[in-house]
Amino acid sequence: MIVSSLETAREDGYATIRGERVPELGSIAVSVKKNGTVFGAVSVCCPISRASDERFEEELPKTFSRSQTGSRSI
Repeated sequence: MIVSSLETAREDGYATIRGERVPELGSIAVSVKKNGTVFGAVSVCCPISRASDERFEEELPKTFSRSQTGSRSI
């Protein structure tokens, strides 16, 4: 399970959870890279009630995907 989750996160460029650890919370995270080397991560967390399924599964990943060029690399 964890290996497939890590593979999916690498392919997608981000990872999400919705209530798996804390039932009321969801989060999305991306890695922070310098010269192609990962040295950190940024995560945004919010109550599930404040982020619709559409926003969480479509809008936020698109936003993070767009940020992968330029501004995400330090």
